[in-house]
Amino acid sequence: KGKLQGKALDGKGQAIAAKITISGPENKVLPVDALGGFTTDLPPGNYSIQAEATGYPKQTRPLQIIAGQTTSIDLTLKKRTGRSPVRMTKRSIRIRRKVHFATGTATLLQDSKQLLDEVAEALSGAPEVLLVEIGGHTDNRGSKANNMRLSQSRADAVLNYLVQAGVKANRLKARGYGPSRPKAPNITPRHRARNRRVEFRIKKRK
Repeated sequence: KGKLQGKALDGKGQAIAAKITISGPENKVLPVDALGGFTTDLPPGNYSIQAEATGYPKQTRPLQIIAGQTTSIDLTLKKRTGRSPVRMTKRSIRIRRKVHFATGTATLLQDSKQLLDEVAEALSGAPEVLLVEIGGHTDNRGSKANNMRLSQSRADAVLNYLVQAGVKANRLKARGYGPSRPKAPNITPRHRARNRRVEFRIKKRK
């Protein structure tokens, strides 16, 4: 087996009494000590680890356990300031912030992971939503073929993250639209930034 150790902390680096859930080849709920620490032994493999505490959005991260090695991870829960950046409507899940990726790639940036944790939390509270389409969109710079591939890869990355965060895969589908559905003319940097986006459209309800 491999060893997992970590801490559950708030935005100021203080320990919090979080519930730590491990999902993967072995499923566990871990106790947290007075310093926010947790530790356990696990069979090797790919896991998802989730921390939740009253008053904080959940945090979910992927985790790989390697036999004979110690894996360390700290989970930081930050209190939501102001209203939630995620709002559920009849036909869509609206996000007040953008999903950000490393330039030219489908690698999610850290602020986007926190946003997607809130999307996952909204979906967990809305079991009547049966299917959500994750749409990836780009601006028109570069070839259409490359933009279609990039938008699909980004939509897939969002889907995979939400699944790791506990959303069932059969509730999600990913589709890359490339530059085919602009929200603004691709004539200024600001307009192009508007067109680079991820959207969540509700396709099926109970």
